[in-house]
Amino acid sequence: MSRINKGYGKALGNIQGTELTGFFKIKYRGIGIRVVYTLVKKDNIMNIIVVSIREDSGSYKKAQKRKDKYGKSLFEDIC
Repeated sequence: MSRINKGYGKALGNIQGTELTGFFKIKYRGIGIRVVYTLVKKDNIMNIIVVSIREDSGSYKKAQKRKDKYGKSLFEDIC
């Protein structure tokens, strides 16, 4: 698994009609799921935003809805 900006997986941006800059994704092909998450850089915390079946753009759309609802708090320690 590749490590980018102290996160694992692939950095997202403008993808399939969403604006997910600052988010990352990890694909688990063997079990068919995708995880979309953010990092809290201050404390090295990973906030899981979406865990879903790897469908075309469903996980990205769910992540966008949660970003719209919760905003910058997704990048803070929400524990």
